[in-house]
Amino acid sequence: MQSDVSNRLVKGFDVPNVDVEVFQLFLKAAEAGEAVGLPFSQCQLAVCYEALKWCLKAANAGDISAQRNLGCWYSEGTKRNYSKAHKWFLEAAKGGDNESQWRIFCLYRKGFEDVKKDPVEAFKWVSLAAAARHVKAMNALGECYEYGEGTEVNLKTAAEWYLQAAESGDLGGMYNLGECYMDGKGVEKDVEKMFRWIRKAADAGHAESQDFLGYCYEVGQDVKMDPEMAYKWYRKAYGQWLRKYSLERDTIAMYKIGLYHDRGRGVERDGKKAEDWYIKAADCTSKSRFRPAAIIMALDVWMVMLARPSPVKISIVRV
Repeated sequence: MQSDVSNRLVKGFDVPNVDVEVFQLFLKAAEAGEAVGLPFSQCQLAVCYEALKWCLKAANAGDISAQRNLGCWYSEGTKRNYSKAHKWFLEAAKGGDNESQWRIFCLYRKGFEDVKKDPVEAFKWVSLAAAARHVKAMNALGECYEYGEGTEVNLKTAAEWYLQAAESGDLGGMYNLGECYMDGKGVEKDVEKMFRWIRKAADAGHAESQDFLGYCYEVGQDVKMDPEMAYKWYRKAYGQWLRKYSLERDTIAMYKIGLYHDRGRGVERDGKKAEDWYIKAADCTSKSRFRPAAIIMALDVWMVMLARPSPVKISIVRV
């Protein structure tokens, strides 16, 4: 029964994003009027609402943790409201909370609904979070300097932030630092250091790093060609992309899975499965709120599909 599942979720079993799932199941059980679970579910639902009421009181009184929690609820909950999430994250960020500073950066970096994309504001907040040693922020600040997001391009500074993120255990930072050593961006080109950092990220489960190692072993880039090692790393990356898709319905993950089936990387080559995944990716991007990125991704998918012997029909994105 839903009340039983809810009880398991309260204890943290089985499902990620526990708070949202718990609330949904308690709500369904309470509304359905389950004979056994009804009183318990209604009670727990009341606890959820009571928690929100007191959290609002604490947030309005200036409690930073409560402000951050409200921001998370509004940005990750079942009824998302990015304007309210922005309001509460901003309050907590102004109070010096580095997690909220990171969250504000994420909102400004991409833009969500009424929260307009603002690279300059994004850079301001990620700089504060990185200075406070927020690991993801350190890597993201490196990306801002590398690509000129809200600031001037500075490859040396980008590499320095990637190094700090990598040494703090951030897998994205390890991968980005490895790319710097591969191309000589902001540092001297060093193949040994490149492999060391990317291999470390790959061993820890970073899909892009695993995919990169697979490619290196497949074509012999800076390493001896080794089909078995290529298959091993492609297979690991494939599993990561599948998991990412199942948890987040990630467009890039769908596209990558299609490529793996199309080219036989880590899995048996299967044109039909490849086509299915390409179509999912194209459909997803056509509905994305990030219009420019969606169109570019969809065009990329279409080009791959058209290169196949029997192209399939894909719906057109309306700009």
